[in-house]
Amino acid sequence: MAKRDPERATRLTRAIVANELDAIVCVHPKSVLLLTGYWPIIGNSVAIAERDGTVTLLVPQDEVAYIGKSNADEIVPFEAKKSPLENIRPALEKKLGSFPFRTIGIEREPISEEATYIATTQYGCGLEDLIQEIAPRSSLAEADELLRAERAILTMVELERVRAAVAIAREAFEIGSRHVQPGTTEYEIAMHFEMPLTTLAAKYPDITRARGMVSCMSGERSGTAYGAFAMSSRRRLKSGEVALIHCNSHADGFWTDITRTYIVGTPSELYQRMYEATFAASEAGLGMIRPGIKAGSVDAAVRNVLSRYGFEKEIKHDAGHRVGFTAIDHNASPQLKKGSSDVLEAGMVINLEPGIYFEGIAGMRLCDMVLVTSAGAELLTPFERSEEALVR
Repeated sequence: MAKRDPERATRLTRAIVANELDAIVCVHPKSVLLLTGYWPIIGNSVAIAERDGTVTLLVPQDEVAYIGKSNADEIVPFEAKKSPLENIRPALEKKLGSFPFRTIGIEREPISEEATYIATTQYGCGLEDLIQEIAPRSSLAEADELLRAERAILTMVELERVRAAVAIAREAFEIGSRHVQPGTTEYEIAMHFEMPLTTLAAKYPDITRARGMVSCMSGERSGTAYGAFAMSSRRRLKSGEVALIHCNSHADGFWTDITRTYIVGTPSELYQRMYEATFAASEAGLGMIRPGIKAGSVDAAVRNVLSRYGFEKEIKHDAGHRVGFTAIDHNASPQLKKGSSDVLEAGMVINLEPGIYFEGIAGMRLCDMVLVTSAGAELLTPFERSEEALVR
């Protein structure tokens, strides 16, 4: 069977061999996606990659129709009728019990995982116990560092799915922005951005599943939009106020992180300065992005510009983080934060999000998706990012 993504298959095999493993067994959906190219729905699929390049996907029978093309050499369906461990045991026994694996890599560290469905399976330590029972002569080793490193740099096939997710989001922003109007609630505004993230997927025949979550924080509420999460409310947008729109969306498990800040009516002098500062900070950050640069240098460039405009005290978060296999994961390298020694490499996708926040007044953020290339930064989200486009 031809691999959908031979580059990913080759890189995984090299990493497994380099880490002196015979195989790795993954259950986190983003790791299953990494190994097989398939993003599980209910989260109880298992991916096994061996040092000879063989990849096996154990998947619930009713998800088989959604797999499409993948990197798996063998797809083993199982019935999901009992408890998760009982469901997976026969397929896992057949695979792990019949091969003399000396060392099997597994996932052990905490991980930020995007929701794949309303409810998903969490195997916990039970799966590790099951693997040890099935393959008692094998030793288990942590494969988390290997997986982190592999997720950091995307292949050309994976980048195409990121580009598809961005293309869908671009149309959704163009549709949603028409509804940023006075008198409209944050809930309603967010809905107009969010709904197209699913319906527009029909225009992309290679995409099986697409979805996203959008929030709108307006007026003084936008001044707290730097927090760990964003949430829309029933507040109605007023003329002259800002509406900060935050979007995380995916195409078959590859994610976006995009924010735009709109203003209805004539911007005040403060808002115009905030626009000028965030646009200038974004350009400064983009100008720094290239292979070999420390992520902390990008953050410094963004902070320096915002501070030069007089907004040093209003900087409430770092300049950005990695995107792609994840939407927001503050443990994933590279982190564009103060003093970060993470080094940028070609093939990384990051977001760049200069922001200014006056609590009780307003907040403004320009969050873009950026691909690190050998030539520098490629802006993946060149839409709705000028004052002319953002002032309604």
